[in-house]
Amino acid sequence: MRVLRTDRGRGRTVPRALHVARPHRLLGRLPRSSAPTRVELLAGLVTALALIPETISFSIVAGVDPRVGLLSSFTFSVVIALVGGRTAMVSAAAGSMALVAAPLVRHHGFEYLVLATVLAGTIQLALARAGIAELLMRLPRGVTLGFVNGLAILIFLAQMRHVVSVTVVVLALVGVAILFAGRARSIRFPPSLISTTVLTVAAVGLALGVPTVGDEGTLPTGLPGFHAPDVPIAWATLWTVLPTALSLAAVGLVESLLTAGLLDRVTETDSPKRREAYGQGVANVVTGFFGGQPGCAMIGQSLLNVETGGRGRVSTLAAGAWLLVLVVLLHPLMEVLPMAALVATMIVVALTTFDWESVGPRRLRVAPVAESAVMVLTTGVVVATSNLAYGVAAGAALAWVWVRASRGGGCAARDRSRATGIETSGDPAVGVRATGVEASEEPAPTTPGAGTLGGGPRDSRAGDPEPGTISS
Repeated sequence: MRVLRTDRGRGRTVPRALHVARPHRLLGRLPRSSAPTRVELLAGLVTALALIPETISFSIVAGVDPRVGLLSSFTFSVVIALVGGRTAMVSAAAGSMALVAAPLVRHHGFEYLVLATVLAGTIQLALARAGIAELLMRLPRGVTLGFVNGLAILIFLAQMRHVVSVTVVVLALVGVAILFAGRARSIRFPPSLISTTVLTVAAVGLALGVPTVGDEGTLPTGLPGFHAPDVPIAWATLWTVLPTALSLAAVGLVESLLTAGLLDRVTETDSPKRREAYGQGVANVVTGFFGGQPGCAMIGQSLLNVETGGRGRVSTLAAGAWLLVLVVLLHPLMEVLPMAALVATMIVVALTTFDWESVGPRRLRVAPVAESAVMVLTTGVVVATSNLAYGVAAGAALAWVWVRASRGGGCAARDRSRATGIETSGDPAVGVRATGVEASEEPAPTTPGAGTLGGGPRDSRAGDPEPGTISS
């Protein structure tokens, strides 16, 4: 039941949820009431605690210093809090973007990634202007499932290079056990922070001599500064970066818009998707010119932010600010974090991101053939190419061809087309569980409609899912 309140100063009655969740002006919101602002700041702090270990992990996946990922997350969160469309949604240096960026860094170096980040943001601005946001929200269910499953497999495979000894394996398994225990008990404190703390104390106290975060690169000690891409000014440079930039732009928009749609359902509010697409583009451009890596929405942190009381832009802004403060203050401690702790976090992320129901015998028996085929193709292309955008494009192309072929026979064929499961609902939250890779951190949602990765409480309002769909 929604509680109505009078919007003093305008003389009209509005739902309380809408009043809280849509603060269009940050400065106009702060003086109105200190109590909501305190809740938002606390939600930002809890979210920042969950961001730290995963952001470091995603930096290492991308092949850059942890410093880059942490500063990028700070910059991205601040910018998106001011210009984004979905309030309370947390965006930062995400794992899906890191996976796309990794080959470019490996073959050409970090400076090319900086240019790709700026170019990806520019492309996102152009796509937002063209109205692509509405089109991306209508991806077939098979494509979204393939996107999620392929992403999970790539994240898991990316951790194998850090498994260098039996000691690392043992520590990682202990970390995985702690993470799953924390999720099962639905504790409010981020399980990844507990796991990281326990493994760090064990590694340092027992002098195990395992690889640490400090071995992977430097950590930030202050605010980021302006950094123009230091690359040759030539057409060859543009052609080298353009494929990666296009992939980053597409993957970032898909994941961000799906996350925004899910939060719309959780908070029972609506958000302008085109504005969110614009915001993602602006954030990537700004982050790139501050020497950062690309980012997008993070589903786990977004749900955690909402569960802890975040509803407005203040919570997103606070998450980025707290992140920088904590990292700068705890700089010496960050360097001794064992890589095994981050590997454990990422393994749980992969396991909980993969949609196990979509490949279960029961689901495969009742799922439409077309949806299963699109899902398998999307997943296969993602894993084979290590590029999420290629998989989405291949799956969407197969879905389009299938629908066109089915509709060739008239009305009866159109009915068969609907039965294949290719038709979309127009709601990005239908047919896809939370599609972010960062969802291992949130406690089991208690807010109605807040789904979880890897199985969990379903939306009590939505009822049972139709065969071939995944409830959010």
